[in-house]
Amino acid sequence: MNETAVEVQGTVSGSYEYLETVKACSKCHVEKRLSEFHRMGAKRQSQCKPCRNATVRDAWHKDRKHNLQRRKSLWRDSEWPKYLERKYGITVSDYNEMLQAQDGKCAICRENPHHVRDGEVMRLCVDHNHVTGQVRGLLCIDCNRGLGFFEKTDGLIDLAASYLRSYGE
Repeated sequence: MNETAVEVQGTVSGSYEYLETVKACSKCHVEKRLSEFHRMGAKRQSQCKPCRNATVRDAWHKDRKHNLQRRKSLWRDSEWPKYLERKYGITVSDYNEMLQAQDGKCAICRENPHHVRDGEVMRLCVDHNHVTGQVRGLLCIDCNRGLGFFEKTDGLIDLAASYLRSYGE
């Protein structure tokens, strides 16, 4: 790894000078701060973030058909049970029980699944607590995305509801 410690002008906690480690990108060959490189465990990627993002994007587009098929295979009946077990710790039977308890509808908006991908209606998403991992229910894509956004900031969903009520909605 070609990292070097260099003195960076500035102070931390008064008059103490600090050293910042820099590294040369293996693609653009520009020396940059370590914060400009993605982490890989305790190490850093060999390419800076912009170069690495471009590399990944180019590779994805180069083999776009394969990548789309791989992403699609996750939702095939043969792969889906393994995904449910690995990600949420539930079985297809558990999923179907939740689906039946919710009358086949989203737990929030009470709508039937209606999003279509590759000519098929998509299944409801498994909603879970990202801290505890506990499964809460099944949501449509719109409600799952909305809830995911609002969960990022405590109290934001209450503020949004209050805002809508103030306009009589």
